[in-house]
Amino acid sequence: REQLLSLLDRLRSERELALVLISHDLAAVGRLASRVAAMYFGRIVESSDDPTTLDAPRMPYTQLLRASLPTGRPQTTRRPLFLGEYPSPTALPAGCAFHPRCPHPLKDDRCLSERPVLRAVTPDQPAHLAACWHITS
Repeated sequence: REQLLSLLDRLRSERELALVLISHDLAAVGRLASRVAAMYFGRIVESSDDPTTLDAPRMPYTQLLRASLPTGRPQTTRRPLFLGEYPSPTALPAGCAFHPRCPHPLKDDRCLSERPVLRAVTPDQPAHLAACWHITS
């Protein structure tokens, strides 16, 4: 792993390459990425030009995804579970595709009917974007 990451980092620098790295390994992503994105059913649901911002995600899917990853430390609390059934990729629900599994307490009819667009999480973080009608802090 270390050799591969070092090679990718060196090649990226020497040859001025742009890389697309798809991984659940947040340490690798943080080391190589200049921009990060979380995807759900092929759509970006949260992104940032600062890889460390996804250490504190704002979209419910990204929060659950982040919390479910192994940390290498003993678990003192139970990892959160995704609610409900995984939807069919050929028959996604209307509105936010994550709404059937979303634990957000403010989930409402808008989540069921309108697909959220990526928007700035806060005015002071214009490059941190999330696709949720109820962005959480």
